[in-house]
Amino acid sequence: MELPGIAENKFSVSGDVNRYEFDEDYYEQPRIFYKKVLNKEERARLEQNIFDSIKDCFDHIQDRALKNFGQVDPEFGNRLRKMIDNYKAQKASLKL
Repeated sequence: MELPGIAENKFSVSGDVNRYEFDEDYYEQPRIFYKKVLNKEERARLEQNIFDSIKDCFDHIQDRALKNFGQVDPEFGNRLRKMIDNYKAQKASLKL
């Protein structure tokens, strides 16, 4: 990505060097890991660990995290969203 007014750091190399623009799919590797490497129980533990880590974060942080996990796998993101929504509802009912 070109950023006007931003200079590249200088560094020394030997041989031919070039810079290429590329658009990687940053979600392919975690998608394969989640869907093909982990079994059902391991996915459930991963979801629980992530939920435990973000359940008390600010909403905007949760939303960003859930967007990323949803790009790995929509069901992954949906399950985490449901866990957080249930947690928030339960927490709100305790305040009544």
